[in-house]
This record gives sequence, C-alpha cells and structure tokens, in this order.
Amino acid sequence: MITIQLDCAIAENFDMTYIDPNGSKVRPYIIHRTSLGCYERTLAWLIEKYAGKFPTWLCPEQMRVLPISEKYISYAEEALRALKANGIDGTVDRRSEKVGFKIREARMDKPKKDHKKKP
Repeated sequence: MITIQLDCAIAENFDMTYIDPNGSKVRPYIIHRTSLGCYERTLAWLIEKYAGKFPTWLCPEQMRVLPISEKYISYAEEALRALKANGIDGTVDRRSEKVGFKIREARMDKPKKDHKKKP
C-alpha cells in the first residue's frame, strides 16, 4: 500500500530548476510518496482482499446479540452493555422473528443495521 513515485515530467511542465553547488541550473527529480496510498485505493484493496468479510477490528458491526424471544431482549441489552464496556461494538436484534431467521440474516448482512422493534 505504500506508494513512492519518481515524477520526471512535472518539473519540466512547471519549468522547475534549482542552482547546484557549481552555480548551474539543474532540473530536479520530484518524488511523490505516501504511507498508505490514496484513501480510495486503500479501501478498494481492503474490500477486495476480505471480499466484504472484514476482520473484527474493521467491521462496521463487530457482533450482534440475537435474543431467542422478546422476553430476553433486556438480558440481550445487558450483555451488549457488558461487551461495549470491553471495547466490542454491536447491536441487539429486537425483532420478533424466529432465531434461525435472525441468524441467517446476521450472517448475510454486511452493513450495520439498527434492529429496533418494529411498530
């Protein structure tokens, strides 16, 4: 991801020169460098490398708590608070769906969703 480029054209395009120790005008070499490359290139590389299945530290949603019924939502929220206190981010799926359905959706989802109880 590190980019170092030797640009032989820009100094000529802008008519750049400097005076060397002998008093002569010299055309400089321009070196472009960056520690990570451009943001878009880095992001595209990460998406391609992980095929959208990012490592935990990079996930938009690190984990999802899936209560097996509505009566366990308060316990799921308590578990989520404990996880967040330990630096793990996540959500609680508060929907009244079957747990198998919630598991399948959680495995298929890529972007973070807010699973609030539907009115």
